Amino acid sequence: MTDGEGGLVQPVEASDDIAADLDERQVTLGEGPASDVIAGHQAVRIPDLATAGPAQRWPMFASYAQGGSVRACFAIPLRAGVVELGVLTVYRTRPGYLSSAELLDAFAYADAALALALERYIELPLHRLKSLDELFAPPRSVIHQASGMVSVQLGVSLAAALARLRAYAYANDHSLADVAKDVVARRLRFDNGRS
Repeated sequence: MTDGEGGLVQPVEASDDIAADLDERQVTLGEGPASDVIAGHQAVRIPDLATAGPAQRWPMFASYAQGGSVRACFAIPLRAGVVELGVLTVYRTRPGYLSSAELLDAFAYADAALALALERYIELPLHRLKSLDELFAPPRSVIHQASGMVSVQLGVSLAAALARLRAYAYANDHSLADVAKDVVARRLRFDNGRS
């Protein structure tokens, strides 16, 4: 996942459907291990999602993850010096900490993902790249555009508009990206069609 303005994260790649679903759910809910890494710049290690800590920290995400048989999660920043490009999140179906060898593997995968991202970034024609965000998450621009449209429709701040988009996505079991696309395509309005 890559980070963005206001803690908005965008999934880039996933190892399987479960990880992809959980990463997308973090974006929709605005909570979860990747958001915490981006906000705090530290690795997050949650050995048991069923304990009170994660349930209080991420009430909706922890409940959803457990419903999908995920019992632990670990999120590692993809960092080169002070530059953070994203987060590698690892999920597992049983509670418990990663062993020393598993933790070393996770950090090695994070380093490899960072190296691949930097290599890809360096190979791009820099004059065509406005920001690093374009490298990882083009769909995020649609979410920002939709937030602006909802902000105007409802006469609220961008943060409040993003919260409304997330709430709608969660309540209707859609991804935030899909809801944003519907708003931008004018298939969905939040002011009941009043202009």
